[in-house]
Amino acid sequence: MTVNDVETPVLELLGDNPMEVQLDTPWSEPGYAALDQNDKDISAYVSVAGTVNTASAGTYALEYKVTSPDTGLSATATRTVQVVTAPASQPA
Repeated sequence: MTVNDVETPVLELLGDNPMEVQLDTPWSEPGYAALDQNDKDISAYVSVAGTVNTASAGTYALEYKVTSPDTGLSATATRTVQVVTAPASQPA
């Protein structure tokens, strides 16, 4: 009988983390990638909890979680998004 090592999935957040977004601009999720222990793409199984309100300056946390359908093991990641006011205009 052979016992195989079971590994948790790999969950990678694409884009910056932490991320800065200007106040009153549209929020666009930069994406993520998830692979199981056999390097199979399981990104479709990623769930995202949390919201970013670009109408209100502040710090927001998005929680990402993926569970491998083959092993049942999970991985999590957190992205911090800071909504900031636009910098003051610089004189020409």
